Amino acid sequence: MITFAQAVSKEDLEAIIALQSVNLQHNLSDEQRKSQGFLTISHSFDLLNRMNNNSSNILAKANDLIVGFCLSMTQAFEQDIPILIPMFKTMNSVVFQDKILKEYKYITVGQVCVGEGFRGQGVFEGLYKAFREQFENDYEMAMTEIALRNTRSLAAHKRVGFVPLEQYTAPDGEVWQMVVWDWRN
Repeated sequence: MITFAQAVSKEDLEAIIALQSVNLQHNLSDEQRKSQGFLTISHSFDLLNRMNNNSSNILAKANDLIVGFCLSMTQAFEQDIPILIPMFKTMNSVVFQDKILKEYKYITVGQVCVGEGFRGQGVFEGLYKAFREQFENDYEMAMTEIALRNTRSLAAHKRVGFVPLEQYTAPDGEVWQMVVWDWRN
């Protein structure tokens, strides 16, 4: 049985980092990246702890084993992760439904991951359901970006309700798709 909860302990954060490490793109084969998706960013314990203290991260647990996570990130962290600076810069000018995105109250999904062996069982959707329940009273929407070549993640986010917003090419040449999940309806 899978349960969803907020990350509350040092052990929770360490488990996130361990699961994250296994799923980083440089630790996966080309076939794994293509068929299973991948993560781009490795968080330090300090950064993850600060993010969690600012806005709780969501965990998926099978008994006591953490099998997935959904990280939350507010604009307070826009300068802390260099690879995300272009995303936050783009968000300051992109328009969604006749308003600049920065004019909305939104929370950024810092990263979402479901461990191998637990994919395709509704864990991804459960993480996002818990994420929304956690934040929808304080924010109008959630937004994130996904590497365009991460087709599994793009499809999974679409299933949850995210819609494409803007594409841009980062300085390293990676093409990113910004997506938004509007909670106002």
